[in-house]
Amino acid sequence: MPLPNIESTFTVSVKGETTGHQYLGPFTVKCILTKREEFLSDIRRRELLGPAPEDALPSIRNNAYALSQLYVRIADAPAWWRESDFGTGLHDTNVIAEIFEKSLEAAESWRKRLAAEADKAEAVVKKVAKRAGRDGEPAGE
Repeated sequence: MPLPNIESTFTVSVKGETTGHQYLGPFTVKCILTKREEFLSDIRRRELLGPAPEDALPSIRNNAYALSQLYVRIADAPAWWRESDFGTGLHDTNVIAEIFEKSLEAAESWRKRLAAEADKAEAVVKKVAKRAGRDGEPAGE
């Protein structure tokens, strides 16, 4: 069974807690990542944290993780996001947190839809097997 579209789009409308600037626009994100994208995300996280990531403050580590995930997950974004070097140039942490949270919600929603489709397909297979007199048992038993 081929995977359904792995991208999801949501709109952000959030006021920066530090600057008071209103950030608005649509984001398209990848709901799942390839292994290559996972590696790229971790490389980006380590680039942001520098040579001693274990010495970084917990809040900085959290921001670096969120920004590195968004770096590989975001397929399309408003100009202000790209112009901010994919969030690293923003002063408003709450904006990054909002985008990251919405990307996680999109991924979770995608996984639930995929699981529902798999359950539906499994039910169809069982129904067909039952009609064939096999009651869903594997062949040869």
